[in-house]
Amino acid sequence: MKTAGELQNSEDIHGQKPEDLLRLYGQNFDALLENISAGERSEEDTFASARVSPKIIGWVRSELLRPEDCPEWPDRAPEADLEILPLYVDGLNGLKAGQSICLLTWLYLADRDVLQTRGTDPGVEQTCGVFSSDNQDRPNPIGLHSARILRIEDKTEHTVLRVDSLGVLEGTPILDIKANRRDLDKDESSAAGESEILAALCREAYAAGLMPGFSGNASLRSREQYCLITRSGVRKGGLAPDDFAVVDFAEGRLVLGSAPSSETPAHLEVYRRQPRAAFILHTHPASLLALGLRYPDSSMEERLDFPIFESAEFRRKLGSTPRLPPGTGKIALAVGEVAQHKQLVWMEGHGLLVWGESAGEVLALSEMLEHMATVRLRSL
Repeated sequence: MKTAGELQNSEDIHGQKPEDLLRLYGQNFDALLENISAGERSEEDTFASARVSPKIIGWVRSELLRPEDCPEWPDRAPEADLEILPLYVDGLNGLKAGQSICLLTWLYLADRDVLQTRGTDPGVEQTCGVFSSDNQDRPNPIGLHSARILRIEDKTEHTVLRVDSLGVLEGTPILDIKANRRDLDKDESSAAGESEILAALCREAYAAGLMPGFSGNASLRSREQYCLITRSGVRKGGLAPDDFAVVDFAEGRLVLGSAPSSETPAHLEVYRRQPRAAFILHTHPASLLALGLRYPDSSMEERLDFPIFESAEFRRKLGSTPRLPPGTGKIALAVGEVAQHKQLVWMEGHGLLVWGESAGEVLALSEMLEHMATVRLRSL
């Protein structure tokens, strides 16, 4: 049998046995024929084409139809569907909602002759090589994207992964999906490590005045099926190792510890409905509560509508529930419903609940919204 370098034209290729060609080129043989028929190539080009012809495992379905539709900031990109072809569905085994993935795509509209692009520093005129940028124009336009699975749906002709914030055009071919190793290899997986992370979050929130006395609570998603949450009636500025409880998602059943926070049902509803939620912080911020007392007939979104840039940005992430008794099933369901679409949930007459992918994120968002309320009060 000839080597890859010796197969230079279609006549040579057709002279080989099909089983030998498949052994040499795998299932990329059809792509090899197309590459050779497109023009005369060297032995090295022919060999390379045979080895790197990718397989398409599915397609991106998105509301983004043109390159100019893609937002500048990835977190403002819309949700999208990943349609996986039936031949590759078995490769999805082990993936689940809430998991972070890396997605490789073929950016089919890219200009493959580009090697230089504009720099990204604002106000600075400069150029840089495409290999030091994330520009889609490059010799091999392979896209690398991070996304989180919201849900997995089995349909008649294909399996669909619904993912969050994906700035990829409709019809983009999918080359590969990889589990995010940072999710799989977390050092925070032990109960002791998780409780210390939660304790540190509560200490900072307490120091910022967001959780005075015994008020407020915090939790994290633990091993996809449990919620680690602060227990009821403890001061958040000085939590001890036994001041946490582990609760099962599905049943709301106490697995470890004692007397979890009375707001546990609301935390569980958020985790069930929002796969991106890894941490939840529930605080009682003084300025936000005071703003509610000042304008009892307005929504929190209306109270924070004033002319500074951050106001519009944070109101976009903010939703509210009506005044409902704390710790009840009614408020838990209301919070879970809002959290499906909004990251900041104001519980009228009660407090603020924020979900996020890290402890730092939920604390920063809580602090910023309270800061905005303080500025608003001082401006009145």
